[in-house]
Amino acid sequence: AGEATGDDEGAAAAMKAIESVEGMSVKILLALTGTLLALAAGQPAWSSAAGKHGAGATIPVCTEPGWRIAMQLIPDGKQGAIVAWYDTRGTAFDVYAQRLTPGGTVAWAEEGVALCQAPGEQYNVNIAPDGSGGAIAAWTDSRPLGFHVYAQRVDARGRTVWTRDGVLISHGSDGFTPMVAEDGSGGAYIAWETGPGGLRAQHLDDDGNLLWGQAGVGVSGPSDELLGPRLASDGAGGAFIVWTETRAGSARVFVRRLGGDGPATPAVPVSTLPSDQRRVSVTGDGEGGAFVAWKDDRGAGPGYGVLAQRFDADCRSQWDAQGIELAPDAVTDELYPA
Repeated sequence: AGEATGDDEGAAAAMKAIESVEGMSVKILLALTGTLLALAAGQPAWSSAAGKHGAGATIPVCTEPGWRIAMQLIPDGKQGAIVAWYDTRGTAFDVYAQRLTPGGTVAWAEEGVALCQAPGEQYNVNIAPDGSGGAIAAWTDSRPLGFHVYAQRVDARGRTVWTRDGVLISHGSDGFTPMVAEDGSGGAYIAWETGPGGLRAQHLDDDGNLLWGQAGVGVSGPSDELLGPRLASDGAGGAFIVWTETRAGSARVFVRRLGGDGPATPAVPVSTLPSDQRRVSVTGDGEGGAFVAWKDDRGAGPGYGVLAQRFDADCRSQWDAQGIELAPDAVTDELYPA
């Protein structure tokens, strides 16, 4: 990768942080918590399988000199996991991934598989399972075309299977902060910000073909500022997308479902009350719908509370029309639903 172009704030902030600790060597060490714990006993599942790393030790994923940033971890569907990140082992940020076996060993190339090493900076990577032990990743890319979104699929054996250095997703517009959700057929939905107040989405099949034309589809209308997006599979071949829009100083959260042929529902506000809504999160409910949570300044406490809503496949609210507060007795701000 070569020198970055443009002034994207995410890359600039990361580069500034790196420059402030120049010469330090940082390692990724995956702590054995979360989904890779032995749930019945609450003990690290790799305590005896870690071999030379010792009982209960963390497992090195990448030990190259430099910084590893914005690690993303997902299950691989085969009792292991896939982790993706971008790092500075070269002259600029590049995107890498590694698969971890159920036994606590790395399954792909030592120090990770390069998903993209094109000129410019590649960062803000996000990944989703491909349903076959691999993953689909998307990232922001500053190669000479400007800031765009690219995507790559890596199979269960650690081989990149789409176009070298990724498939261009954001044709005809800038692209930032992509999010990925699996479609259940080896492909994926990808959503990204297009610049001031815009949000678009694309559907790719398992071969990396763009199913919604080169430009994708518009998801949101124009706004003063767009925060997000967040994306989650609905488990039925589609995906839910959520985001925050600010208009005239008011922040509102919206939800919409994407289907195989494009947006399947209109954009729906999670609440019609005039409150400040931010930090939205979404996950599928296992029945074709979704749970959505966000922070809201109409909480019962002194500041922000966390509210939630369940939506069906047609984006119809299933609980109280304005959402339910999750911790009404809290005496401090509740800020980061996940």
